[in-house]
Amino acid sequence: MPYTPAYNALFAKPLLNQVIAIIQRDQAAAIAIVNPALAPISEFHKGPGLRTAFPWLTLACDVPVIVRDWETEHRFEERLRLREQGFRSGITVRIEGTSGPFGVLSVQSREASRFNYDDGVFLQAIANILAAAIARSEGEARIRHQALHDAVTGLPNRTLFEDRVT
Repeated sequence: MPYTPAYNALFAKPLLNQVIAIIQRDQAAAIAIVNPALAPISEFHKGPGLRTAFPWLTLACDVPVIVRDWETEHRFEERLRLREQGFRSGITVRIEGTSGPFGVLSVQSREASRFNYDDGVFLQAIANILAAAIARSEGEARIRHQALHDAVTGLPNRTLFEDRVT
């Protein structure tokens, strides 16, 4: 479907009133919250051993994970904390990285059954844009490092030295 303002408004406007968090895996495969939107539940996403947390299922799947109602959900460890915070439903999608999943984009709502397939498609599109931006940033950092360091020794080269001195 081509982009039109009506199509954009149909999906973007309802999501603007929801709580959005971006959750990223670190080098040890532990999950770290990138932004503080879900800080009250952050302890559920800190260790690699917590495989029953909502984001872990998303990392393992290739499709959006939707929880229609946290009141009736029993699969995930964070369900009690989310209910305490007043959240009723949630959706997560995977943010792809160049060497595996980079992280998870999570949206929580205070309304039950708030998210559907179309929201998943829209959120995945946002995650794909984030993935492209992350890949570009990583590529730029790699090129910058190659330009300013010796290829054999990895030591800073003359260009970097001159840049730091001046």
